Amino acid sequence: LTPEARLEEGRALLATKKDAEAEAIFQQLAKEYAGNRELMAVLDSLSAEPLSGEGKTRAGELTKKGIMLYDDKQFDAAIEVFAEALNLFPKHIGLNLNLIQVVLAAAKDSGQLTHYEPYYQRCLEHVKQITRKHPQYERCEYLRKQLEKRVCEQRPADT
Repeated sequence: LTPEARLEEGRALLATKKDAEAEAIFQQLAKEYAGNRELMAVLDSLSAEPLSGEGKTRAGELTKKGIMLYDDKQFDAAIEVFAEALNLFPKHIGLNLNLIQVVLAAAKDSGQLTHYEPYYQRCLEHVKQITRKHPQYERCEYLRKQLEKRVCEQRPADT
């Protein structure tokens, strides 16, 4: 099969919730076509983690920048950085969890969570497939529970 056909096969597997099988195809394509920047960019956007060196570097840079802003309590700026990163790497578990963490901090700081709902809903959608075997499972569950708690606290005030 051509790389394009294999890429479409991987997309079809993702659409049918067969993420592990899709990931295997993407990783094999990345090995075979590491020099094809266009294909690597597509693979980076479809994979749970960037597969290209360029993608890994970019994700790392954005993560570092977002964390620095978070540490400086510049929550809205940190949200923008993580949202930008997720536009490039939407399935990246760490980036999704980082954005949820920043949203929680911003909501605590401002007293409002509903403003950030589009961000955290998107992130929750991308991390829902995490299993107990995943290295970030405990962090994901902790953040999910914190978010549920914050949502419950905010609901009466929003109505």
